Amino acid sequence: QLLINLRVSYRILWVFVNPLSFAFYLIFPKERKILKLRSPIGKINLVLRNRQSARTIYSIFVRGDYYTDNSNRNILDFGSNIGISAVYFLSRNKRNKIVCFEPDPNNAYFLDKNLENFKDRSQIFLCAIGTKDAEEIEYNLSIDGKYSSFKKLPISKLDKKVKVKVISFESVLKKTNFNNQFPLLLKIDIEGLE
Repeated sequence: QLLINLRVSYRILWVFVNPLSFAFYLIFPKERKILKLRSPIGKINLVLRNRQSARTIYSIFVRGDYYTDNSNRNILDFGSNIGISAVYFLSRNKRNKIVCFEPDPNNAYFLDKNLENFKDRSQIFLCAIGTKDAEEIEYNLSIDGKYSSFKKLPISKLDKKVKVKVISFESVLKKTNFNNQFPLLLKIDIEGLE
């Protein structure tokens, strides 16, 4: 991992409009920092929730963990968090469309803000993905928003427990009609239910 990070770190200079702002935020994080990034469709803003958000931007935009080319795609994003991956996919071209699923209510504000400029190509469902539909299932929220899960969390990471709606993968496919216009890309990051 360290070698990969060193090999691609030069990309920070192209990805971030102000690379020093990114580095400063990693050292001194504060709430709701806005970072400006370059993308194939132009400059985009991302609202960060915390230092973990900055690390996720690095892994997706700089290191290329979710690399996809500029081909047109319809995307299902299971576990959208604050929308960093969604913005990455939407910023590859001006035709991609995405449907996001995120159960953590603490991430909802950031997800909405980050997709604000993509409202015509995005849809957000504030619910969890599971194997069957359910109205209210207990869900563990993590302090940083990254590790929220149905699974039990260590006390040091647990923020609180909430009830969330669960929608099954089968129901998702019935509700999200992309009209087979473009190939489907499925991103799954749902803390253990993959």
